[in-house]
Amino acid sequence: MSTTRQLSVRKVSVRQGRFNVELREAGDGPALLYLHDMAPQRVEEPFLRGLAERFHVYAPLHPGFGASSGTELIDDPIDTVVFLNDLLDELQVERAHVVGHELGGMFAAEFAALSPHRVDRLVLVAPYGLWLEGCQPPDRFATPVRTLPHLLWHDPESAVAQEYAAHDRPEDPLERQEATIQRNRALSTGSKFLWPFPDRGLIKRIHRIQARTLLLWGEDDGVIPPSCATAFEAAIPQARLVTMPGAGHLPQLERPTEFVEAVTGFLAD
Repeated sequence: MSTTRQLSVRKVSVRQGRFNVELREAGDGPALLYLHDMAPQRVEEPFLRGLAERFHVYAPLHPGFGASSGTELIDDPIDTVVFLNDLLDELQVERAHVVGHELGGMFAAEFAALSPHRVDRLVLVAPYGLWLEGCQPPDRFATPVRTLPHLLWHDPESAVAQEYAAHDRPEDPLERQEATIQRNRALSTGSKFLWPFPDRGLIKRIHRIQARTLLLWGEDDGVIPPSCATAFEAAIPQARLVTMPGAGHLPQLERPTEFVEAVTGFLAD
């Protein structure tokens, strides 16, 4: 996968400065809005550069993550939908493909249900949002730290898993302190939507999604079990499911080339 598309980072003022959003951006072509998961985000992600080979990628950090401010103005997914509309207005993007992972997948599904005119195609990567029989993810906030790698990864001993852990807990004391602050901010923000369980009413709105939808799941996902994939597939009118072997909860990191091929192939079909 080519890495020629370098990500730039800039601040975007939204709603007359009530939100200041850290935005990663790269590429040309059709607009693609990427909504991230609950983990603290890194600037350089190979899969985002891969997507930028075909699309103009906008990857904002949600308020409460990184340097993005305004989390006190968002209390539920509906607030997030309003925020995303305001953000796209500020970016002068009328319509975009939307790709969301995990917590970002919940936001992407809500956005597609409530603002269908702004979504070309939708990709949901192991999204939160449903709580049904057979689809009840484990409590992320009660999961022991030592257990989490086995839920996140197909192979917790792989180089990418080890690099991910090292980024989360750097050796330098000041960097570790900053990483701890960012991790706690992310958990606090995520808890608004996921604790005590990730049901904020999406099941009542999900039928309104009009966009053709790709559901993408790692076969060994222990955070949001593959049983949830069938629940999403049944609930979204134009959805199809693709499972990725050799991947857990983070297929975009474990299998970046295959991930980019699956997403770009679907969006270009």
